[in-house]
Amino acid sequence: LEKKKHLKILKKANAKHYYLWLQIDSHLELSFLQLKPSEYEQQRKEKLVPTADVEDDLEDDKI
Repeated sequence: LEKKKHLKILKKANAKHYYLWLQIDSHLELSFLQLKPSEYEQQRKEKLVPTADVEDDLEDDKI
């Protein structure tokens, strides 16, 4: 099998954001969007869903 990797590095999505797109093969591609720190914190607060490990860490911090 011939493996092809295509990479488009840090193309401007708009003046403030950049993204990375990586095609691993015909079934898998990855993309990443770079956010400003303030936008990242807002996204993290809105989308963070604690897992069991995170909940355990939070309880350990209370001790």
